[in-house]
Amino acid sequence: MKITANRKWGIVVVLSACLIITVVHQYRGKIYRHLYEVKKAQLAEQPAILPGIVADTVIINVNVVPMTSNVVLPDYSVFVEQGEIIDVSPCAGLEIADELEVIDGAGGYLTPGLADMHVHMDENMFSHKLFLLNGVTSVREMSGSSKVLEWQRAVTGDEIVAPDIYTTGPILRGQNSKTSASSVVLRSVKDAKREIQRQYREGYRIVKPYTYLAEEVYKAILLGAGNTGMSVVGHIPYSMGTKGVAAAGQDEIAHIHSFHSDFFIGFDGSDVFREYKINHAETDDIVTMVKDAGMRVTTSLLVNQALLDAQNPDSFLDRSMMKYEIGWAARYIRSPDYRLRTMWTTEYLNDHYLPWIYGLIKKLHDAGVLLVLGTDSGLPGLVHGFSTHEELELLVKSGLTPYEAWLTGTRNAAVAVSAREKWGTIEPGKQADFILLSRHPFQDISHSTSIIGVMKKGRWFDNQALEKLRAEISNAVN
Repeated sequence: MKITANRKWGIVVVLSACLIITVVHQYRGKIYRHLYEVKKAQLAEQPAILPGIVADTVIINVNVVPMTSNVVLPDYSVFVEQGEIIDVSPCAGLEIADELEVIDGAGGYLTPGLADMHVHMDENMFSHKLFLLNGVTSVREMSGSSKVLEWQRAVTGDEIVAPDIYTTGPILRGQNSKTSASSVVLRSVKDAKREIQRQYREGYRIVKPYTYLAEEVYKAILLGAGNTGMSVVGHIPYSMGTKGVAAAGQDEIAHIHSFHSDFFIGFDGSDVFREYKINHAETDDIVTMVKDAGMRVTTSLLVNQALLDAQNPDSFLDRSMMKYEIGWAARYIRSPDYRLRTMWTTEYLNDHYLPWIYGLIKKLHDAGVLLVLGTDSGLPGLVHGFSTHEELELLVKSGLTPYEAWLTGTRNAAVAVSAREKWGTIEPGKQADFILLSRHPFQDISHSTSIIGVMKKGRWFDNQALEKLRAEISNAVN
């Protein structure tokens, strides 16, 4: 049969299209990452929020939620001078000096600013705006770099308005990993000693050990951190288990899911996403071990819930906060690369894995383990700032009261970074970091998003300023 010239060209076009589709499908994750980097570079050129004049201020007609205990102080006022709380008192009989800037809280609820103690800002200053928009006034970066140290110094020196930044050094990984700007591979005890000293010299005060470290290397990290006074917040290496990290003196476990190797029957670290049976009989012993060692636990429930939610990418990506996400990073969720990383079935997640995670959080809390709010925000689909409010809802889903959930992102978080005297409660002498809510957050945890004002170190963003910031972020991303 003869093939006409037109038909030949048609076949060529179809074959070429198929080839292009195949290549795009195969490398979709890498393509999305490249496009994300391009967009991130564009957003990095957005101007930072620069510090304005810090006016001496009084906030009146508010219900103060001080977080010193489970109380609400009705119809109170809060005086702020040079970014610091100087008085918290009833409004009745209040006399206000003429030079004070007056903010009418209109019967809202004034709480301490929230903290997210597990974020990955990916060297993108744009993230600072997302945090402040959501009332997140302190963060802990968990994959530090020299850029993050620069931001930390700029915030401390009031050169920019951003959350207070606490940062680990670059992640300390074991063999079979890759070194990057935010991680380093340690193959020996000598490597570990050298790296801890280097991180300390550069200004880091927190180290983050990762999952696949060899036992002797992990112990060298802990020894080096102890000698320099650095705290240790990281994964539970499979070579150590909970018993090992508790004995070594790790300060905080960076994820609730770091306990895999202790609970998964027949666990194999090279095959994490096998659908393991879970040994619930070990729960009480491990919870007691964590409590007795004085270790804190970062919650990070959201990153686990996302394993289930992202199995329906259409609804996951249609969440309202996704319009503030750098789009290409989110679309990575549709790619085969993402599917290969999350092989658990919906049934396993619903019936076994997530109930275990939520139950473990509740048992740790009931035992008196200090829980610290963290979200892993910065991962695709976990939007900075917005994820903090999602995490609060998941903590309540786990059985904590709204007040107990709020503690994890305020007072507990301040304790975790040795800043208890600086922020986390509304008391004289503390930094003026506030969220003003229109609704009571302890009546319904979803009220955490009813934000009508944010103050960072005495700089006030009213509802109009927040709307402007919201539009600026959305326009820049889209």
